[in-house]
Amino acid sequence: MKVAEFFTGFGAGRVAADMLGMDTVVACEIDPYARKVYDRLHGATDWLTDITKINPKELPDFALLTGGFPCQPFSKAGSGEGFADARGTLFFHLAEIIREKRPSAFVLENVKNLLTHDDRHTFLTICHILREMGYQLKTEVLDSSPWVPQKRERLFIVGILQDEPFSVFERITPPSIPVRLWEILEEDPDDEFTLGDRTWEFLQEHRAKHEAAGNGFGYDLIRLPIRCQVTRTLTRRYYKDGSEILIEQAGKNPRRLTPLECHRLMGFPKSLEYHWEDAPVSKTRAYMGFGNSIVASMFTDLLRGVTEWM
Repeated sequence: MKVAEFFTGFGAGRVAADMLGMDTVVACEIDPYARKVYDRLHGATDWLTDITKINPKELPDFALLTGGFPCQPFSKAGSGEGFADARGTLFFHLAEIIREKRPSAFVLENVKNLLTHDDRHTFLTICHILREMGYQLKTEVLDSSPWVPQKRERLFIVGILQDEPFSVFERITPPSIPVRLWEILEEDPDDEFTLGDRTWEFLQEHRAKHEAAGNGFGYDLIRLPIRCQVTRTLTRRYYKDGSEILIEQAGKNPRRLTPLECHRLMGFPKSLEYHWEDAPVSKTRAYMGFGNSIVASMFTDLLRGVTEWM
């Protein structure tokens, strides 16, 4: 089965496609740093970069399209401007590709907040455009915590080119034994990931101030011993101070996750692990890329369910 992957990031969709024996014939990503990591993980790729410059008629045929179109315009933590943000309009370019190529199915991903953005007008507009092309749709918010030790809720829109209704989300089977947080942690991480005194003091003061005001903002500390804890959502801003996921250390300030631990937390397989000290991008870019990613192991199980209807 041939697959087209748009907004690839580090290639969580490629992981799923490879696991299921699919052939990725289109890969599109504008971020040069993400492309470098993708190439390191999956091999040299014949890239398309800017979706706004693509002529859909010139694309090869494919049966399945996947794409996590930019979420910042619809995110509570992002601009929130929706279609008024230039990144929000990228969906329409994706829709034109679907309209021209008529894949048998597609799987789109975005933040949970897309459901309610602009009094649901944004979400209903997207669904209307896709349905008028002849696709039956199913939408669901999935939480990644049955697959990886991270609470990461994302909206998935699945479309099948057929007249009859279908079911897919009910058929997804998470692993019987989920990955535990302690399993993804490195045994002896470098001290560079330990917070400096000033950063740790700032985070504690910031949290105390918000707690006094009745707000829930602040760092999230995973305390020892680490057993069955689930982290908060890894975000694009993790490189700044690591506050959403901090690991307690005996006799030291807490530390942030290493890039390798983020790799594991996002469900990328061990077969693709390598020493991130040799990465083609900085640690900052690694954190940003993983924060933008789909959980690869969860997406694999979702795609497996979709293919049953193709």
